[in-house]
Amino acid sequence: MTLTPSPDILKPDMIDNPRLFRLNVRIGSAVNPSADFAIYSPNIDNSLIYKSVACEATEGTITESSLRDAIYNNQLLLCDFQKISVLTEATEYMLIPEPLTGDSELAERLLRQRFGSMKPDSAVIVNRVPGLNAAIVFGVDPAIYNLVNRAFNNPPIYSHFYPLLAYFAGLRRTGNRGASFINVRQGVLDIILFKDDSLDIARTIPFRSINDAIYYVLSYQAMTTDNLKGRILISGERDTRMQLVNGLKQFVDSVMPVIFPSAIFKLGRTSMDEPFDLSIMPLCE
Repeated sequence: MTLTPSPDILKPDMIDNPRLFRLNVRIGSAVNPSADFAIYSPNIDNSLIYKSVACEATEGTITESSLRDAIYNNQLLLCDFQKISVLTEATEYMLIPEPLTGDSELAERLLRQRFGSMKPDSAVIVNRVPGLNAAIVFGVDPAIYNLVNRAFNNPPIYSHFYPLLAYFAGLRRTGNRGASFINVRQGVLDIILFKDDSLDIARTIPFRSINDAIYYVLSYQAMTTDNLKGRILISGERDTRMQLVNGLKQFVDSVMPVIFPSAIFKLGRTSMDEPFDLSIMPLCE
């Protein structure tokens, strides 16, 4: 088995038996136009093979042609894996109470009413989040949806919020009940806030500078705490994360990075280079 973390091309002979491995795919948006691929075996330490491919973007999502090239130019991705999961950075999404998920037509109607510009043939998907009594309903561009199902034989498709919500809900149960959570990517914040035992806000916000990011975090934090006294935990891209932590220390009582999960680190050091939502997906499947 080849353990090269960032190979130029993902070739089928890089692993001996694909049925022992899993593939997680992350499809970016126009803000972060890339496709990310993580191949790993949950039972083999240092087995992770990770590759990120820059894509073209239009109308809020990456183009079908650039995603198709990213997949089919890396033939390892087409092997018969033990399991395949797909994350998508949907721009048309909303939270709904879990009881509403029993009516798929209602969930879709609510999303289309919220985003009147959605394509009529966009796929609408609902992810129930365990332990939160909430679900994410989101739209997927029809060309991207069809390509993913052809290439990977109808895999489950998740919002990129799904692993973040599941993982952060777990952190709340282990001593961070009052915390707010921020996941930072290049130019984008994922803000996740709770009130008591309920999910309150899950929102993606683009930012231009670190000062803008600090302002957005403080504004949302003020919605849920008095005088910015609550704890803020920040995950994501290392350099931007530390800039945000250091900037927020001037204004809030408690802010710190999320400790990277050791169970994921065992898969390989390059797990820390993945988008955080992709890296923790193995803990949420």
